[in-house]
Amino acid sequence: VTTKVIAKVRLTISIILLILFVISLVCGIWAFAVTKNTKTKHRLHWDAKDDGHVPHVISAMAQWLFLILLSPFFATYFNEMKAMTIHNGVLRITFTTTVKTTTTQLKTTGKTQKNKTNQTKMTANEAKVSEDIIANNMRAANQDMIGDAKPFKRDLVWRNIILMSILHISSIYGIILAINVVSWPTYIFAYVLAICSSFGITCGAHRLWCHRSYKARLPLQILLMVFNTLALENDIYEWSRDHRLHHKHSDTDADPHNSRRGFFFSHVGWLLSRKHPEVKAKGKTINMDDLANDPVIRFQRAFYIPLVLLIWGLIPTYVPHYLWGETLWNGWFVCVLTRYTYVLNITWCVNSVAHLWGMKPYDKNIVPVEANMKNFIFGGGFHNYHHTDYSASEFGWQRVFNPATAFIDFFAYIGWAYDLKKASKEIIESRRQKTGESVSESKSQAMECLNGVLVILAPIWLKFALMQSWWYLPLVIYGVRFISS
Repeated sequence: VTTKVIAKVRLTISIILLILFVISLVCGIWAFAVTKNTKTKHRLHWDAKDDGHVPHVISAMAQWLFLILLSPFFATYFNEMKAMTIHNGVLRITFTTTVKTTTTQLKTTGKTQKNKTNQTKMTANEAKVSEDIIANNMRAANQDMIGDAKPFKRDLVWRNIILMSILHISSIYGIILAINVVSWPTYIFAYVLAICSSFGITCGAHRLWCHRSYKARLPLQILLMVFNTLALENDIYEWSRDHRLHHKHSDTDADPHNSRRGFFFSHVGWLLSRKHPEVKAKGKTINMDDLANDPVIRFQRAFYIPLVLLIWGLIPTYVPHYLWGETLWNGWFVCVLTRYTYVLNITWCVNSVAHLWGMKPYDKNIVPVEANMKNFIFGGGFHNYHHTDYSASEFGWQRVFNPATAFIDFFAYIGWAYDLKKASKEIIESRRQKTGESVSESKSQAMECLNGVLVILAPIWLKFALMQSWWYLPLVIYGVRFISS
């Protein structure tokens, strides 16, 4: 009873602090909206000459205060949280300590029930019913443990928690700047950088080096290494090692971002805590000799930090300043931090969304799915296919919009990429018939491509719509929902 009371009190305090944080954030946005310029009455605007920056600074201080107060409560919950899932429309949160306690209590109840059977001469039918109830409860408790063979204590990585919190809060400010402050050339430059860094992951670390789905000549290898450094998602060697481990032990304790542990963990939580012992043990068995001897990868690993400072930070900040006069402040927040956060969450969606919600047209016996928001992810949403034939580049000739495959096919056309591994259409259709779910495909090729282009270009027309008036926002949200379905 004491534990439940403490948990309720802790949850209440967390909710109150979270509400105060949201209120302070809204006040900060409202401060930006305050302007004496009647032409920009309905849109976010901030002029340094106005007094709007004063309440904004106060709001920012309040946000940090509430965030600092909220962090210990959030950290405690995350440390005990086993999984957060949605089942039949109900949010279900499972805690490690609760599961352990429940399991122990059920075992004790079983022993006590057995003794009572002998002492009180319980009838055979009643004893059988009681044992069945206990067994069912035990199975439910074990199922709540989400497949962990060996319970372990989750250790938080506070450095990552703090950095990720600062990054995402800064990106909120960066989004405000991107919508209504920075110039169009800066905004488009940041968007192009986001696409390039995404290709550095999907076409570079993922398909070229991790899965060896095609071969690339030296110029393309160097280009993809630069794009990969721009993404800042670990160097190619470490990224490929974790991804090979993910495929070999997908959705188990040895998977670095095991989706069976819930959406939050598979999306970002795996970066905020120490690795599971199984991840460390199985990771040592992954053969990485091919990448260890790759000269491009060895160069990147040897000079990774200076390369990151130059490619990820300095160039995106200074190019807009020197070419068209953008401020360094705006360049840093929009072209670096906000762009980085955007690409990170797109990559993380492959680990979370593409393992939780979608269809399974190629293999219904595995967890990965064809993500419903597949076009929003730069070629990474075709995950049920990818885990069925992970060494091949996805589709290419199929009637789908896949920017990553288009990128590879373009460089194959000019001779920089070659020896593309693609399964034949007959093999894929045969596998679909044997193990896949029945999925209806109603969109034509033209509609599929138009759908994909609109979603990929969503940041562009989203900025244009929001610059006109906030009254466009419901229409924008509906449009995103329609073309993403």
